Amino acid sequence: VQQGEEIKACDLVCNVRTNQLLEDDQSEFIMEVEVHEDGWLAKTLVPKGGNAVPDQPIAIICEKPEDVDAFADFDPSVEERVPAGTFIWQAYKKDGPQSEGCG
Repeated sequence: VQQGEEIKACDLVCNVRTNQLLEDDQSEFIMEVEVHEDGWLAKTLVPKGGNAVPDQPIAIICEKPEDVDAFADFDPSVEERVPAGTFIWQAYKKDGPQSEGCG
C-alpha cells in the first residue's frame, strides 16, 4: 500500500515479525496485519523492514482522501506512544492454519 492510496477493511497492510509472542522467545513468528476500517493511507511512519517498539505508531490512516496532505510533514517522535485501544487490528500467523483472513 502506497501513501495516498485507498485501503479497505481486511486489506493486508503489513507483516510483523516478532520472537516475543510466546514465553519461548526462541520461536520467531511472522503475523499478517489487516486493517479493519476503510480509509486512505496518509503517512507511513515506519519504513518497510524497519523496527517499531510496542505502542509506537506505524502509520496514519485518514477517513477522507482530502485529509491525506495534512500529514505530509508530520514527523512524530519515537518517544510518542499511542493510547491503548487507539487502533484496532487483527493479525494472523503467516502461512499457518489460522491464516484465513476476514470474511
